[in-house]
Amino acid sequence: MGGLTNRLKDYLGLLHRIDTGDLNAEGEIDIAILKGSILSAVRELSNSPGDYPIWLRDPTFPLTILMVSLTSHTGKGGNLGDDAFLELTLQLLRGGFGLLKNATTNLLGIKHQPNEFVPSWVAIDAAKKMIGDCIDFIGGPYFGWVVSRGGTRKIVGEIEGEVGRFANALIGYREAVDGVEAVGDFSPGGDYLSRVLVESYGEERTIDEIEKIGAEEFQKGIERLETFGS
Repeated sequence: MGGLTNRLKDYLGLLHRIDTGDLNAEGEIDIAILKGSILSAVRELSNSPGDYPIWLRDPTFPLTILMVSLTSHTGKGGNLGDDAFLELTLQLLRGGFGLLKNATTNLLGIKHQPNEFVPSWVAIDAAKKMIGDCIDFIGGPYFGWVVSRGGTRKIVGEIEGEVGRFANALIGYREAVDGVEAVGDFSPGGDYLSRVLVESYGEERTIDEIEKIGAEEFQKGIERLETFGS
């Protein structure tokens, strides 16, 4: 993740050098939103002390990467009998296997992390459902698509072996997910939320102030509903 994070920081540096005085109001808003989006991405990918790396607190993260990669691959062109194209399938499956092994190691070490790094029960539940879908997809539609591409018996056999390894890695990941004692519901903590509000949205009010506004607006909504019902 370090290479991607560094590229995002480089791009952010370029945005900071833009003279917004030459932009109209819409342009200034676009730049501000883009900066906030990049800062959010850097924060999600960060593993610096005090940050909350997404691969620790969201077990669906590696699954999303894997499924997007594999489904995108199935949508690419290529001749049906092209072994070179199927070789890419092998590399994707091997890379995915490595990613799952690393993700499993991360989850197995979660008990050594402070609570703010531990996934919520919502993320754990979503990951369990995604893992089941991934196993069904890999062994069913995905491998069926591979066979339909043709190719030599050798490479199809290699892919079948990698599909099996991949499915077993998913099962291992599911066991690691099952072993996580989730904490909280959604939020990784007030300090983190405050940083998101300031860095991504330029919000200077405190969480307590925002919560008070939300409670007031909620009460107004209830009162309007009661008016309709009377």
